[in-house]
Amino acid sequence: MATRVPPSKQMEQALYTDLLTSGDPLGEAARRGAQLILQKALEAETEQFLGRG
Repeated sequence: MATRVPPSKQMEQALYTDLLTSGDPLGEAARRGAQLILQKALEAETEQFLGRG
């Protein structure tokens, strides 16, 4: 069985890649950073609800 990679880890990897290719790195960092914070909060809430954390 393959290990599940949380969406937040995938988003972190994409963040670094996208910052290098973005025409507006500051705006991209702010946008992606906010998305990452929300995703991590959602994952933590889900883990707590399911009793996995």
